[in-house]
Amino acid sequence: MNFITVETDDIFAIVGREELQSEIFDNEPYSNIESLPKELVFISISDPSKHFIETNNYFKDELKLKFWDIEEEIGNYAPIHLTQAKEIYDFIIKNKGNRFLINCEAGVSRSAGIGLAIEYIFRDKYLYQKWEHFPSKVLQHWRYCPNMVVFNKIVSFDA
Repeated sequence: MNFITVETDDIFAIVGREELQSEIFDNEPYSNIESLPKELVFISISDPSKHFIETNNYFKDELKLKFWDIEEEIGNYAPIHLTQAKEIYDFIIKNKGNRFLINCEAGVSRSAGIGLAIEYIFRDKYLYQKWEHFPSKVLQHWRYCPNMVVFNKIVSFDA
């Protein structure tokens, strides 16, 4: 893989749509997909106006959602809904022990917000009670600028 990304115990990669499409799924017949670990679960976020990446159910589990990469409603454009954040949270909890491949359009903001949420949800809750205090590889990586509305809505379910 030629992804420029963060890798943790729980996260395999956080990438953009074009990276994932060209690296894995544009090669007929998905010749590079075998280079991905078999135990991966996949979270894919698309703009509402775009179609999802076709994965042919390769991954152990998949969650695909559509919402805009914004932090507040702007006209007809809305950020992540609380119901979508709950879907993501439940998917993360259900797939604890697996590694996540996360993508959005650019692989910088929404997917990084989800990656940060994964790190936070699986953190040592006794040592790091607040998100500002735990050592995040997502926050330390030069590529990512997590959408904090995405992060905050997902972790709001982590009581």
